[in-house]
Amino acid sequence: SKKTAKEAVDLLYAKSPIGGKFIVIMDPKLTGTFIHEAFGHACEADLVLNRESILEEKIGKKIAMDEIEIIDNPIMGQGRKFKLSYDLYGCYFIDDEGTPSQETIIVENGILRNYLHSIETSSRMGVLPNGHGRAHSCCKKPQVRMGFTHLMPRDWELEEIIEDTKNGILCEGVKYGYTDSTTGNFQFKCKFSYKIDHGEKKNLMRGVSLSGMALEVLNKIISIGKTMDYSDGVCGKGGQTVRVCNGGPYIRVKDIIVGGLN
Repeated sequence: SKKTAKEAVDLLYAKSPIGGKFIVIMDPKLTGTFIHEAFGHACEADLVLNRESILEEKIGKKIAMDEIEIIDNPIMGQGRKFKLSYDLYGCYFIDDEGTPSQETIIVENGILRNYLHSIETSSRMGVLPNGHGRAHSCCKKPQVRMGFTHLMPRDWELEEIIEDTKNGILCEGVKYGYTDSTTGNFQFKCKFSYKIDHGEKKNLMRGVSLSGMALEVLNKIISIGKTMDYSDGVCGKGGQTVRVCNGGPYIRVKDIIVGGLN
């Protein structure tokens, strides 16, 4: 399309940032990717039981700012229309073990409330299953998997977030990334990034990457937008892939490590 062609040409002339710590505004797609990849997998109870999660023994403990609420709700998309290529990605009424799906509050007021469970993990932890036993097909053993995971919105408009930022970077979308649920370490390469200078969106930047620790980022969010958006896709784990959806609002985070070509 003309838009894609223009973006490609613009990127040829875009400058790369000098590395350092910056205020970063993440768009909903990047927010959703962060919630799913850097945090969500650590909520899967099988990884917790295998001691491969930063959230081990943290139920009931404060892990994020008061404003943070993270939910996995596989029934959210049923009967509703989102601007997704496939409306029901990550949405289901019953998981692959026969457990009814439900809204699972993972984080509430910054406190870790629940892990995501299959029948096996819930039995081992002495809690009820919450409908997250999913398999690629009937020939595969169900694993603990996310469904429709998202960060809940608050009250900032994007324009207000930008106007309130003196020196920062607006990042949109993700090319690829790396995460480690054991340490919480993550790194994402952004599709498009723009310099924010004294409350104004300025020049396009290229080669921008973000890195940090998941729990540190959840404690450094200074603004949460009011408008939600979602992305769909497939998620791989243990040799299986399942359909998932994730999302959230625009968020503004301080002191994120930004890398570039310079």
